[in-house]
Amino acid sequence: MDEKEVMDTQAQAQPVQDTAPETKQEEKFFTQADLDRIINDRLKSERRKADEKAAEAARKAQAEEAEKNGEWKVLAEQRQAELEKLADMLKVKELNELRMTIAKKVGIPDALAVRLIGETEDDIMADAVNLFSTLPKPTSSVTVGNSTNPSIAPKLTRESISRMSPDEINRNWEAVAAAMQDNR
Repeated sequence: MDEKEVMDTQAQAQPVQDTAPETKQEEKFFTQADLDRIINDRLKSERRKADEKAAEAARKAQAEEAEKNGEWKVLAEQRQAELEKLADMLKVKELNELRMTIAKKVGIPDALAVRLIGETEDDIMADAVNLFSTLPKPTSSVTVGNSTNPSIAPKLTRESISRMSPDEINRNWEAVAAAMQDNR
């Protein structure tokens, strides 16, 4: 073998190491409209933040100026107005929660609970009872005693009781208690 053949066989015997990574990442391309939208969203966000900071700085500067000038009364009135606003918001929230609680207690649907009026629990309760009395009562169109709906209720078993909802158990408590005593 000549020298060239020896070098070729040695080159074939040694594997070539690839230094370039094999993972290829797909590049994401944006259209001009996408870039404009992204930039506009960022600008709006930054402007809003800057406006909020400027308003807070102006309020602080006004408060500091009022303190320096001895205008504590203006500062106190501003704080009092903020407290009254928060108290009003809290009162509205508490009244709404009270309306929802009373509506559930009386059996009024949530959609109608916001229509209840009154400032006290007694006033709201009276309105809820009045509203409930005007709601149409569900009528049962099921006849008892025909061949597909026997007039005698089926006997309850532990399995059938375990599948009942708490409301069904409460409605049928006498039958459930009797079944539990009989160990069915």
